[in-house]
Amino acid sequence: HTPDLTGLPIRQGVISMEEIIRGFWNGELDMAIIPNSDNLPNTVEWKPLLSLRIFAVISNELPFIHNQAVSLSDLADVPFICNTVGINHDMTVSFCQYGGFTPHIIYESSNSLSIGRWLEEGRGVSFISSFDRMTLEESSYETNKVHVLPIENPELSIEIGIARQIDKIYDSEKRKFLSYSET
Repeated sequence: HTPDLTGLPIRQGVISMEEIIRGFWNGELDMAIIPNSDNLPNTVEWKPLLSLRIFAVISNELPFIHNQAVSLSDLADVPFICNTVGINHDMTVSFCQYGGFTPHIIYESSNSLSIGRWLEEGRGVSFISSFDRMTLEESSYETNKVHVLPIENPELSIEIGIARQIDKIYDSEKRKFLSYSET
């Protein structure tokens, strides 16, 4: 049963983790759906909601497009395309560093369509989550110009959860949302 969340103020946007943490510190944010972070204030608790597998969007110009999967090390010398800020940018940098290299980011944008066009033009690779993969496959991108490959060795994923102020007294709509998110 989905609760009626009419009247619940929801603001969706792509912002950096630094801005989210600052929002919690200065009281501008009550809750947020974010990846796990070790930098949250001790007044904020984070509970996992789901785990998303990470994929690589590969342009047809790259040599491994016919592979069933791509290794993270295969991407060390490939140019990256990503969002200017937010989860996609943070994920690109941290996963590449985990793989032992710094990504060569050649294009950043806050416009997903622009990123998609750069990929279609064969200019590089981008990471997306399994959730974004569904969106990509349903979008207007010319998917015959890009391939979505699972990343193996290692398999990458990101944990998404809800962060909320611990001592905050929430109104009934926000309590409904929190209760729903825990089911």
